[in-house]
Amino acid sequence: MKIKFYAHASFRLEGDRLTVITDPYTPGPRSAGFDPIHETADIVIMSSATDRFHSDPSHILGNPTVVNALEIPPKGVTVKGLTIRGLPSMESLTHDFGRDPRDNAMYTFTLEAIRVLHLGDIGNPIPVQQLEALNERLNTASHEGNVSGEPHSYWQEYGYNNKEVRGKRVSFFITEMDRGRHTFPYFARATHAGEFVAMPAEVYAMYDLTVWGRSASSVFTVAR
Repeated sequence: MKIKFYAHASFRLEGDRLTVITDPYTPGPRSAGFDPIHETADIVIMSSATDRFHSDPSHILGNPTVVNALEIPPKGVTVKGLTIRGLPSMESLTHDFGRDPRDNAMYTFTLEAIRVLHLGDIGNPIPVQQLEALNERLNTASHEGNVSGEPHSYWQEYGYNNKEVRGKRVSFFITEMDRGRHTFPYFARATHAGEFVAMPAEVYAMYDLTVWGRSASSVFTVAR
């Protein structure tokens, strides 16, 4: 994927078959002060429809489909094969921009197997993690694979040497791994109702970072 930065919050992300431009500004010295983009795109995504620094696709070529992140439904929207999800956010509450600070959204999509999160014009801290990782004993302490008190040499029965449970992730440390499919379960609880993303699992060799892999992510909803 080719990534080009224009100015402010505007980027061009070019994949093999699809090009996305994010948050196009209003060009010119009397507005944002940046040059027109004048490049093609298939999709333009805006984090706001009322902010001239984030919402003017008029100078983008190629007759792109324009997506307002604030209008994306909770389950997301698919445009030209690209699934986009919006996440509500707010601008700064300490400055008066002459518009509702809630008229802003972050958005995420996956292009060329790379997950992209655009933070829009966020002006407040992102809330504490929405999913809290737990281990089998429902606490957040790290522990070895020999949870039943077996000697350390029996870690193979559990598939890993050690597991670290932290607020935003669970890490498994494995000395040996055979070819094939491996499953390592973990627990997580939602801190409130809503739609959540189970991030992809990543695996890599500790001393050779050129050997790595990533699974798919998934989305689920907690109603209560």
